[in-house]
Amino acid sequence: MIQRIQTLYLIAIVLSNAILLATHTPSFDSERMSFKSMSDFFKAAYYISPIVSTVLAAVTLFLFKKRAVQILLNKLHLVVLLVFFGTAFYELFPNPFLAFSIKTTALLVAFANLIWLHFAQRGIKKDEALVKSADRLR
Repeated sequence: MIQRIQTLYLIAIVLSNAILLATHTPSFDSERMSFKSMSDFFKAAYYISPIVSTVLAAVTLFLFKKRAVQILLNKLHLVVLLVFFGTAFYELFPNPFLAFSIKTTALLVAFANLIWLHFAQRGIKKDEALVKSADRLR
């Protein structure tokens, strides 16, 4: 499992998301737990998507023998990252000229996760092609 390069990329995604979650914790009011407006929905998606991203990367990491499932989970992970980007830009839209804040740091981490996810996807596809070519030789 460790000898595959996509494993290292997935570990990097899990670690960066864990650091992001440790430093980027939401503060919820008990009275505002219901979605009264679309803004509340976007805030919830903004805080939930890194958690889902971490879980998806960890599950993908341990499914190293099922490459087709890994590819499918990586595509789902891509959608989660795009939702995070969309909600993060929505959160930054009222004042796009903010100083270097935790939200811009979260965007940078999500962008790095997107790049690592792409590299992991390429590695998984290369492994799948290698296995298929070896099966043809038998």
